[in-house]
Amino acid sequence: MDLSIESYFEKIQFQNTAKPDYETLSQLVKLHTRFIPFENVDAFTGTSPSLQIEDIFEKLVFQQRGGYCYEQNLLLNYVLETIGFQKKVILARVLWKKDDSSLPAKTHAFIIVSLDGKDYLVDVGFGASTPDFPVPLIDEDKNINFKSEYRIVRNETFSTLEYWNKDWFQMYSFEIEQSNVQDLEVANWYMSTNPQSGFVKNLIITRRSGNGIYTLQNNQFKHKRQDRVVITKLLPDPEKLIYTLQNTFNIHIKKAETYNLLIRRIFSAI
Repeated sequence: MDLSIESYFEKIQFQNTAKPDYETLSQLVKLHTRFIPFENVDAFTGTSPSLQIEDIFEKLVFQQRGGYCYEQNLLLNYVLETIGFQKKVILARVLWKKDDSSLPAKTHAFIIVSLDGKDYLVDVGFGASTPDFPVPLIDEDKNINFKSEYRIVRNETFSTLEYWNKDWFQMYSFEIEQSNVQDLEVANWYMSTNPQSGFVKNLIITRRSGNGIYTLQNNQFKHKRQDRVVITKLLPDPEKLIYTLQNTFNIHIKKAETYNLLIRRIFSAI
């Protein structure tokens, strides 16, 4: 199959010359989050997504689909490697909306890129809170973009990415240690099959645009505009849901079995 990064560039409408520099990295991150939606349709409908790059490329580049963190960041990792960036894939412990002090497993994948003597956190797979720019790994550094703020907080053993929304919220903690394929496969299988996983229990979809962030959780649709106004509505029937998937998120579900299971899971409880 064609794994040419030119196909990826066409998908995200990247039109410049790709070089292993900050400008290219910044543009790729921003465009990726706008043109490839975050979604967990596979896990929600009982399928564990493949992490083979050929399958990821087919799904996220050639099909009108998206993916969750492993797929999103492994795709970008492949592109960055092809361009010539120095990078490594890292697994993190998700702290977002966690209400106890227990230590979570490492279940979120992202990338650290080394460039001109500096390290950057690059993540195109954390849904609505994904930073759409490379975050410098500088302690307490504030990076303002899209009217949001992110910072890295370090202690003696690990670093934590935090997000500002009227207060600082922890997103995930990590150590700068390269993850291997086996680690990623185990994490992917766990998050896509564990009955307690949020990706198994709920449909979660996100896409950025020039006019804000669109999200869908099951049949609850939200549009958070750049002016911070939030528009919320329930999608009352399968027709409105599929219309929104196709026209707002550019997600087209072609397998009848997946489509039928998706509809049953969301609307059977209504």
